[in-house]
Amino acid sequence: MVLTKVFVVLIVCMFFLPISVFSNDGEKGVTQDWLSKVLTNIEKGEYKPSIQKRDYKGEEFSEPKCHFTNRANHLRAYLDKNYIDIMPRKVTNTDNWHLRYYINSINRGIEPEISGDAILYNDKDITLIYTNSEEGIKQEISIKNKPEGKGDLLIRWDIETEGLIVKETKENYVRYSATGYDIIYQIQSIEDKDGNTVKGAMVLEGNGRISIHLNDMNTSYPIRIRLLITTNREKEKEEGLFIKNITKGLDTIPDWTAESNQAYARFGVSVSTAGDVNGDGYSDVIVGASYYDNGQTNEGRAYVYHGSSSGLSTTPNWTAESNQTWA
Repeated sequence: MVLTKVFVVLIVCMFFLPISVFSNDGEKGVTQDWLSKVLTNIEKGEYKPSIQKRDYKGEEFSEPKCHFTNRANHLRAYLDKNYIDIMPRKVTNTDNWHLRYYINSINRGIEPEISGDAILYNDKDITLIYTNSEEGIKQEISIKNKPEGKGDLLIRWDIETEGLIVKETKENYVRYSATGYDIIYQIQSIEDKDGNTVKGAMVLEGNGRISIHLNDMNTSYPIRIRLLITTNREKEKEEGLFIKNITKGLDTIPDWTAESNQAYARFGVSVSTAGDVNGDGYSDVIVGASYYDNGQTNEGRAYVYHGSSSGLSTTPNWTAESNQTWA
């Protein structure tokens, strides 16, 4: 059997991060600095946007949606052409609220797209940009040209909530109360083209809308409004970490990653070399997902990824299930 030219490290962060594989072709030993850089890269990767065909329960959407997950603030968000739907990262019987902001009160039917680390809505008058970090889910509204008319400029969102009550409203934020913690939607800054502060206030209207009132007199366009959706919930810590086969210096960026794309499947609960199962001279990798569902509750699934001269395959070459509940 021909093994790959480098040693391999498998890192598994259960239960919500992908498996990451790092090649080992350096001369220096593994250091705490290396481990810190690796964990930082994995954590940052979790905040990047993605396209999801299924929701957190594994149920298929009628159309794929853009998605953020935010571990630090216990938030998950799905975005489509009409709205952003925010909920707890882990929905439970007691923590199952929803907060939906209907974007079609500004732009009707604008499809979102992933651009780098952002989710972008763009039309001729307004651009909406969503980004995600440990600080929270950030929303930037860029109004390109000054609308016609007199008086304050009004920007409105229609809102739906489930399991939330309005706790407090101020000029620059609205605070909702969930079970044991608060969700805060706040203005961070409003600036004109030249970076000057524009006076504005957030108002919770009685008909289920939030509006921002701007005094744009003598203001140069475009105007940029930066908002933040965050919580005061205690920050979550990472789950267990396992490291195998460390010998020499390692990359800090993973060479290969894989995930199950199913909530709570425990993909990566077990990982091992599979030997050379297809007889091509390269070692292969087998991964277990003990709570995977595909017809039977928590039946489990095994995945095999073939090795090659260029590394592991990006999709599993072989899978098997038990077809027995809780096997």
